[in-house]
Amino acid sequence: MNIGGKIKEIREKKGWTVTQLAETSDVSKAYISQLENSPDKKVSADILFKIANALGTTMGFLMGKEVPVSKAGDIPVELRQFAEKNNLTQEEIEMLAGIKYRGKQPQTEKDWGFVYNTIKLATQED
Repeated sequence: MNIGGKIKEIREKKGWTVTQLAETSDVSKAYISQLENSPDKKVSADILFKIANALGTTMGFLMGKEVPVSKAGDIPVELRQFAEKNNLTQEEIEMLAGIKYRGKQPQTEKDWGFVYNTIKLATQED
């Protein structure tokens, strides 16, 4: 599958329109549409990076050249610090490490705490 096809596949799995992806990535609707519908359309690294971030994936995945990385390298320092102070399980740490909102992860221990406590509250049984 080409880059445009992967972009379209991920966008549709998220339930996004081209307009939503354009707004989130700061790339024009017309350009995204061209990428999705023209298999030979070339794309700059800058544009591909913006689209990948908006979709919560990597440029490598969109290009079909994903490089595996270790789990430990995927855990932000601030999350590790929060996890140590709050005795989080490895499963909880990995779950949090996978969370992104608009292509970004929380940046501080306080932010990670807010996300963790919100999820914990939302999943508590009555």
